[in-house]
Amino acid sequence: MALPAGMWKGAGLSLVLDLLAALLSGGDSTHEVDQSGEEIGLSQVFLCFDPKKLELEDWFDQKGNEIINELKSSKVFEGKEVLYPGENVLRTREKNRVEGIPVNREVWSQILNELQK
Repeated sequence: MALPAGMWKGAGLSLVLDLLAALLSGGDSTHEVDQSGEEIGLSQVFLCFDPKKLELEDWFDQKGNEIINELKSSKVFEGKEVLYPGENVLRTREKNRVEGIPVNREVWSQILNELQK
């Protein structure tokens, strides 16, 4: 469903993405998907950009780092670290790789009991 996020820019981006997906894939737009009650005719488009072929590799790295650093320097949540989407997932994955995946002992016992039946 196309929902506005980030006020006018987010709403505009949502509309452009819906238009691109529907027009380029020949599928349904977001307002048509829910009408049938079934998930058929969904529009999907995948875009890939190769910074090397665009000769923008160094600029991409520099600009990306600038944007992330600006986000992380935000003072919106005083005393709390600002994370970009997915950042905590990467930390958790690394922690679990090193320390192992945490499992609730009670749930693990139930799983083992079921396997022994």
